[in-house]
Amino acid sequence: MMFFKRTFYNLTLNKISRQTKLTSKVILAIKVFLLTCAMASSNLYADVLPMPIVNNVNQSADTPKLGLDMQKVEDQYGEPTQRIDAVGEPPITRWIYPTFTVFFEHDKVLHSVIHRS
Repeated sequence: MMFFKRTFYNLTLNKISRQTKLTSKVILAIKVFLLTCAMASSNLYADVLPMPIVNNVNQSADTPKLGLDMQKVEDQYGEPTQRIDAVGEPPITRWIYPTFTVFFEHDKVLHSVIHRS
């Protein structure tokens, strides 16, 4: 009878210790998950930078469009006030007009920028 009690007692202890280990693992996993969420949420904020709205630029300004070649730009807009030689690879050239600047890649318009007044 003593053997049966001792065996039953050991089986019960083993079952309890397995449940305790399982429970402690689940609790540890939950703690790690919550800690990870807390750390991740601390980085989920952003600063708001107010940017001034510039209304003094004429949105319909006539500037060279993307892809025009240098000869067509010169025919339409005339001689630039300043030509800045090509720099880099691919070569980027600037032509400066009184109200805007034109950037060329090789001989094609890459971008036009209106000067601030």
